[in-house]
Amino acid sequence: MTPCPHCGAATTPGAPFCGTCGRPLAPASTPDPNVTQVRPAVQPNQPGDAAAQAPYGQQPPQQPAQPQEPQQQWSQQPPQQPQQQWGQQPPQGQQQWGQQGQQQYGAPQQQWAQQPGGKSGFDFTKLLVGNWIGMGIVALSALGVAFVFALLFAFTTAEDLSVGSAIWTTLAQTAAAFGANTVIDLGDDASVSIGQYPLLATFVSLGVAGYLFRRTTAGYRDIKEGLLDAVRAGLILSVLVFVISLIVSIASPDIEGYLNLSGDSMDSFGVAVLDGETKVSIAGAIFLPFLLMVFVLGLLSLTRRDWMGEKLAKVHGFIAVPLSALGVLVAGLVVLGLVYLVFQIIGNDDARGFAEIMRALAALPAMGLFLVTLGVFGQMGSKSKTKGGGDSDSDTDWERLPDFTDDNGAIFWAAPVFALALAAGVLWYINMKTPDKTKLLRNFGIYLASLLVFFPLLVRLSNMHLKQEQEYNGDDYKTSITQGAEGFQAMLFFILFSAVIGLIIAFVSGALDFNEVKAKAQQFQGQQGQPGQQQWGQQPPQQGQWGQQPGQPGQQQYGAPQQPGQQQWGQQPPQQPGQQQWGQQPPQQPGDSGQWGQQPPPQQ
Repeated sequence: MTPCPHCGAATTPGAPFCGTCGRPLAPASTPDPNVTQVRPAVQPNQPGDAAAQAPYGQQPPQQPAQPQEPQQQWSQQPPQQPQQQWGQQPPQGQQQWGQQGQQQYGAPQQQWAQQPGGKSGFDFTKLLVGNWIGMGIVALSALGVAFVFALLFAFTTAEDLSVGSAIWTTLAQTAAAFGANTVIDLGDDASVSIGQYPLLATFVSLGVAGYLFRRTTAGYRDIKEGLLDAVRAGLILSVLVFVISLIVSIASPDIEGYLNLSGDSMDSFGVAVLDGETKVSIAGAIFLPFLLMVFVLGLLSLTRRDWMGEKLAKVHGFIAVPLSALGVLVAGLVVLGLVYLVFQIIGNDDARGFAEIMRALAALPAMGLFLVTLGVFGQMGSKSKTKGGGDSDSDTDWERLPDFTDDNGAIFWAAPVFALALAAGVLWYINMKTPDKTKLLRNFGIYLASLLVFFPLLVRLSNMHLKQEQEYNGDDYKTSITQGAEGFQAMLFFILFSAVIGLIIAFVSGALDFNEVKAKAQQFQGQQGQPGQQQWGQQPPQQGQWGQQPGQPGQQQYGAPQQPGQQQWGQQPPQQPGQQQWGQQPPQQPGDSGQWGQQPPPQQ
């Protein structure tokens, strides 16, 4: 080994530098000019390359340390941030969660009924700037369908056709399709107001409106927008019907060629059009079209699952199938109306004319409801009430199915078959629309409960209401007549029959197990009959003293009078002869050495 010429330390052969002092061991050799020298490319200095550029054995220069974030030590508590107390206002200039003007996560673009300044209430601006054109199409379509039906009935129900009278009758019946009464001046200070819907035109026009409403609002995602559109459609329809009623009332046309109240009689049921100077009720033209349209379109809005939020989705699950079943019920009434019309033509000779048939077709759904009423053994007929001259008189003429068949033909004995078939068909529809059979009885119950409201509404729309006013000998007489079905009994019997049919369908579909129901009933009866068990409404037995078992013989009950010789609570028991009291020294016996604790005498 060659020693280092500078420090004398041993070096490694071939090493260019001394491993001890770091100095070069031999001078650099002169490069051969005939040999191409390849030098590595020199990169610019990068941070962290100081170690690679430092001479061999020499410590690289120290780089300034990068500032580091203070780290939290293990088990060390983090520094507490100033927290805002509950109910405390945030610092000035800081945005508060839920503050007005800030879009919340998941919130709609516009808050419902939110007024500037944090005040809540109905925002009428949303009603003014909405889809008026689309809802105008919906309202115009409904009015147009009603106009076409009214035009058809006006030209086909006249006994002596007059084009002018038919045109005015068309306008009056168009308004009547949405609830406006027709007022006829009979002369001699007498007038009559007819409240009767040409129900076929009403149902078809509202059905068309509902279809167009669903198409127009297909892109909506919020039920609020749909309900606002329902209100817009109702307002537009109300304005249109009001204009028609105002035109007819101002013109007051003298309609001829139809029924004459003083000479003609209505031997068959149908839409009544009377001769005379005709007007239309303005009040009914304003409110009833609006209510009908909003009611129908509002129910359609509740059937839209995609419009419901998280909370309303549960409501939709409860009412969607029962509400659609009500639509099936209405469609079934139209079919049963055709059956009633056929029965009426067969059993009544006066109902076979062309005009009578067309008048009956105009009220087709109403006759379907009458067939249901007869089928469930409800009452059909009329009732009247007259006031005037200081007196009041009322009269009723109701008939059930046996009496009705005597006057209108034995063919009506088939009414129960069709009524029960309609009830079973609607309930079977609910069964088909309920794949989860555990919810079938629930849907049946909601549907039957909805009939408590919907069935009386159908009766009100189906019956004919007449109000006649007449002045006689200086006194005003007012008579009101209702012709059609007696609503309460028809509703009650139809719901009862439907409930029985619903239980049968639930049993057939497997949603109801009679053995399980019977077992629960027996278990309930067994629990009621167990001895010693307190029955509902029975007074419980009186309890004794604390810690005392009730009912044990010889023991005093709580609140009972004291028996002679019985010890009171906290009283010392009477001393028995020869008995030692607690804490008393026992008597000294003869021969005892002494009392306890006494020193015995010394022994001798």
